[in-house]
Amino acid sequence: MPKTKTESDSLTFHPACLAFPELPDDELQALAADIKKHGLLNDITLLDKQILEGRSRYKACKRAGVKPRFTPLRHRTCFASGSASTYCPNRVNFLTRSAALARVWFRG
Repeated sequence: MPKTKTESDSLTFHPACLAFPELPDDELQALAADIKKHGLLNDITLLDKQILEGRSRYKACKRAGVKPRFTPLRHRTCFASGSASTYCPNRVNFLTRSAALARVWFRG
């Protein structure tokens, strides 16, 4: 079972975030280099004070020494009814996307 605490602070990863596979280390390193060079282009999404979307960007920011930016998701329905491609990488299959969306939708 993956750890839900982030490495450096009190933020945790939302269960839906943990439903997706982690980025391989070489790709995370490339992302960190890109963020260091160009900055963080997309904010990391929080839901209930947990990282919902952007785990790899968060880790890459920490690795690159770049302060991450966060945007809270105000309504669960925005995530559940929105475009899955906004929150789900293309390499993740439909079943994994559906499981993540269901966790958010039925969480409460």
